[in-house]
Amino acid sequence: MIKKLVALMMGAILLAFVFTGCGKVPATETINKAITKNAETKTVHTDYDVSFEVKGDLSAMGSQYSGLLPMTMAVKGGLDTDSTTEPAKMKGDVQITGLDQILKGLAQAGGDKLDKNTKDLLNQFGGAFSSMEFVSVDKKGYIKIAGSWYETGDLGSGMDSLGSLGSLGSLGGMGGMGSAGMGSLGAEAGDVDTKCYQDAMKDPNKMGADNLFKDTQEMSEEKIGGVETRHFKSNIDFDKALVQMGTISRDCGDAEASAGLETAKSDIGSLFSKAEVEMWIDSDSNLRQMKIVIEVNPTALSMLAGDMGTSGAAAQALQSISLNMSFKFSKFNEEMNIIKPSGNVMKMEDLMKNPMIAGLVSGLKSSGATSGLGSGTRGGGSTGGSSTTTITTPSYSR
Repeated sequence: MIKKLVALMMGAILLAFVFTGCGKVPATETINKAITKNAETKTVHTDYDVSFEVKGDLSAMGSQYSGLLPMTMAVKGGLDTDSTTEPAKMKGDVQITGLDQILKGLAQAGGDKLDKNTKDLLNQFGGAFSSMEFVSVDKKGYIKIAGSWYETGDLGSGMDSLGSLGSLGSLGGMGGMGSAGMGSLGAEAGDVDTKCYQDAMKDPNKMGADNLFKDTQEMSEEKIGGVETRHFKSNIDFDKALVQMGTISRDCGDAEASAGLETAKSDIGSLFSKAEVEMWIDSDSNLRQMKIVIEVNPTALSMLAGDMGTSGAAAQALQSISLNMSFKFSKFNEEMNIIKPSGNVMKMEDLMKNPMIAGLVSGLKSSGATSGLGSGTRGGGSTGGSSTTTITTPSYSR
């Protein structure tokens, strides 16, 4: 009797486990299904919020640089992507905060050499570029600045990858920089087998969870946009991802890119002290939300900057660099009306003729502010490029 009771209890416990979660699809399989599902998604809306923070003390480079750090900049907005056509079409908006701080730092670097008019123009510039709209149709880009539309020209084959950035749900792209980005490491853009890269990024066997992440764990379930999701948290596995990217580059006929990735693997792997990604996936395998946190290792950054010939003082003055990215996805496969802006559309050269822009460029040149900021700017650009490459590594291709 006791044995039968124990057996019944064990059976009940096993059933309870099955119905309360043990029967769930494993995390890796769920993430891979999201990769496959995203490849089939033709239209999507993305709400994005990206913040970039640099801490340190640049006063060792000169007293005029003492106020440049800490620097915080945020970019947020919405993006519609339509991949039903080739190349993909997209439209969206962007709001930038923190630009005024950078411009004030630039003015400070110019010191007393900047006249009042140039300082006023810097403030106007920050206001004009703090909120913009953009459209991409038929490989041509358009940007709305201070109420006027400007055509940026023929974006070429790179638009195939850029347009798909809005999908961002293609988790396979987590390991690479997108077809155009990866190809640019080696061959010229026109020589890159774009479709080969795109197909590889969609294939979970090539760029799936096992090749991108490590230490994956499932968190508590959450509702995103009113939809129940499973929440996963992982660390980005740069070693595996870069090895796989190199293999894909080689298989796509880009031996130079493959060799470059192999060479860069050790540097990139040591550059980041933190690289976390969180994913929220619904029962239909749609990626509903993604968050990425990247922190740069200042010591590794200084060493890398030295190897690249960047100002040692600038690199050593940096205490931390962090990048936080958040994306929410919705309107899967809904119809989107993305067309060329109507009305008067000017050329980009017309923007450079704008009295505010022309006056600002002239004032900065005459003051020597831009040349005085040279080495420090290059140092910041190098570091920003490293971390951004890794993050926008989620540059997703369809």
